[in-house]
Amino acid sequence: MVTSTPSIIGANVNTPYTNLTEFVSAAKKNPGSITAGGTFGSTSQFVFLLLEDAAGIKFKHVSYDGTKQRMTALLADNIKLGEINLAAAIKYIKAGKLKALGVTNPARLDQIPDMKTAQEQGYDLVYAVERGVVAPKGTSKAIIDHYAAMLKGAAADSDFKDAMHKKGILITYKGAKDYTDHFQATYDKWLPIAKKVGVYKRK
Repeated sequence: MVTSTPSIIGANVNTPYTNLTEFVSAAKKNPGSITAGGTFGSTSQFVFLLLEDAAGIKFKHVSYDGTKQRMTALLADNIKLGEINLAAAIKYIKAGKLKALGVTNPARLDQIPDMKTAQEQGYDLVYAVERGVVAPKGTSKAIIDHYAAMLKGAAADSDFKDAMHKKGILITYKGAKDYTDHFQATYDKWLPIAKKVGVYKRK
């Protein structure tokens, strides 16, 4: 594992809530009425499925083909909530054209230090789009160790870290064993939710 991009729970600027606590209170009063945009079955929807589970609420899910379409709908007030990330949304947040209700990272993002994490607001939600490198089953340990060392070196490179930081991407290097364990723990935690909403598909 090399990098991760935490999700930001974004809201249209006209919504009455300014943080997750206020939003969850509104959602509990009107279950299934607040629209949340995401691509069905993708990471952009799954973060809201996890929030439903963590907060005991229910959204009205609306599907879009990708980030650009979702962002356009959010800015136009066609949906009330949408999953956004720092690179795509920071200019809108700083210009007051979008609200950021919370970030799903364990720690606050230093680019927007005033935005609280979901955990700070009382919701057990840690989520990110994680990126790593995998190899075919049966690849020798020597080859895995070789590439793991190269990736570890890249993750420590200052120019690489600076470039990722500008895009709101975190360096979250994990070696082969730690990445395998992380994969399994994440799979076990999310599987019941995926089955519950019908996005789990396995032949």
